[in-house]
Amino acid sequence: MIERYERGPALLKAALAKVPRDALQWRPGPKRWSVHEIIVHCADSETNGHGRLRFLLAEQKPVIQGYDQDRWSETLDYH
Repeated sequence: MIERYERGPALLKAALAKVPRDALQWRPGPKRWSVHEIIVHCADSETNGHGRLRFLLAEQKPVIQGYDQDRWSETLDYH
């Protein structure tokens, strides 16, 4: 399972290399995310998840802090 997880980024990169750039930036509607934005969001979610797991493991009374994904998208310019 770890090996499959490790191969994920390379598989995603290879698949996306076949998609025209315009298609990656296309949004299906107002306030909807493009493929590119979804991928960046997944990377941010992974980073946040890592931090959350560390708090769960290390703290006696961990507090899981959420984040506003739409604000991150705008502030960090996902597009």
